[in-house]
Amino acid sequence: MWVGDSKLKDLFPLLFRIAANNSAIVADLWGRQEGGGGGWEVHFRRPFQDWELEEVNRFLGYIPTVRVQEGEDFLVWKIERKGTFKVNSYYRSLKEDNSPLFQKRRCNLCKENEETANHILIHCGKTRDLWNLLFSSFGVVWVLLDSVRNLLLEWKMKGMGKKRSVVWKMAPICLFWCIWGERNRRTFLEEEMSNTSLRKLFLRSLLEWSQQFVDLDLDHLSFRNLLGDRVVV
Repeated sequence: MWVGDSKLKDLFPLLFRIAANNSAIVADLWGRQEGGGGGWEVHFRRPFQDWELEEVNRFLGYIPTVRVQEGEDFLVWKIERKGTFKVNSYYRSLKEDNSPLFQKRRCNLCKENEETANHILIHCGKTRDLWNLLFSSFGVVWVLLDSVRNLLLEWKMKGMGKKRSVVWKMAPICLFWCIWGERNRRTFLEEEMSNTSLRKLFLRSLLEWSQQFVDLDLDHLSFRNLLGDRVVV
């Protein structure tokens, strides 16, 4: 549940872990009370421990200040004063450099740069680690281009042999799939893989894709031999 720009689970992490229903929505926690008003009904799975009491006191002082406007939900167009959608205001907003409709997000992989598709899939340090693993495995030197589109257009290599060429062509899409999955894991599940685990996932996925999608008869050993036995994770 969001309060302003923050999530309650981030403001009160200890209590979130012991909440009876930590996937509840507002309607699950807001109940009718005597006198016709409404109030919060938050339940926990166990009694509080001593080290949790400070956070409990903060929570009990904070939650009564969060009020809910009862009634049907409705949409509000926030860049119009009356909240009503207008095509011309949408068009103006698209032309603005700092449009209120689009918020910049920091990359959840490196925690440093702005999140864009080109950054996540090519330039992020976490992604570069996988690219370097791929290039060293094939024994090639490669200069990564500025955009995903240009990278895929130039993704050609001669003299590799049929099987290696098939794996090479599949490698960037497999890498994109692995790194985007890690991005989503961190963003939505608040979980992350170690660098070593991510490398192993990429190589395992590349082997499985080669086995399934192009029907290459490869086991783990022959796959390593195919890459020249340069794989170091």
